[in-house]
Amino acid sequence: MKYIIILAMLLLGCGTDIQAGSSSSMDGAGAGKSTGSSGTMVGDDCMCIGEQGEAGLDGAPGAPGTDGAPGSIGPAGPAGPIGDTGTQGPAGTTGVMGSQGPQGPDGSVGPQGPAGGPLVTKADIYVNTATSNLPAMGSWINTFAYCDDINDIPLNGWCTGPGATAMKFGGEWGQNTANTSVQSGWGCQHQNPTSGAMQASSHIVCVNVP
Repeated sequence: MKYIIILAMLLLGCGTDIQAGSSSSMDGAGAGKSTGSSGTMVGDDCMCIGEQGEAGLDGAPGAPGTDGAPGSIGPAGPAGPIGDTGTQGPAGTTGVMGSQGPQGPDGSVGPQGPAGGPLVTKADIYVNTATSNLPAMGSWINTFAYCDDINDIPLNGWCTGPGATAMKFGGEWGQNTANTSVQSGWGCQHQNPTSGAMQASSHIVCVNVP
């Protein structure tokens, strides 16, 4: 009986459906079994797989994977347009003074000046003297000696009187030395305290200027 069933299965093919509700069993080494429609049949020589059933429901989404490694930096983009000029900032503090720079080159020679005045020699120097009589027991007398011309230049002056007498000397000074409108002079002051007559003189050294 076992061999008849196996032969029938080979002739009909493993894909032949078994009637619903039918079943068979065999004892011994060749024992097998059959299931209902679209089931399976297992025997010593073959195993038949029924038609695939409908797909089941989709499973739940899996957990997200770990982040990948960062990518390389891309190339720099083009420069943007120049912005507007900002407002001027406050003035900074004054810095320390720097060291002095090197001396500059000498300047050019200036133009020649006007011709000078006449040459003065010793022959142009002269001395003028003025003498005063001092009355006996008199008051102070001023004696002045002057240059010959308002253009002449005074150099020096001095005073003289009787040497071995009791005449008093009051002082000496330059007269009009900076005034170009009048002659320059030299003044002397004397006094005669005695009962006799005497004289006193004033002397001035000048340069003749034409």
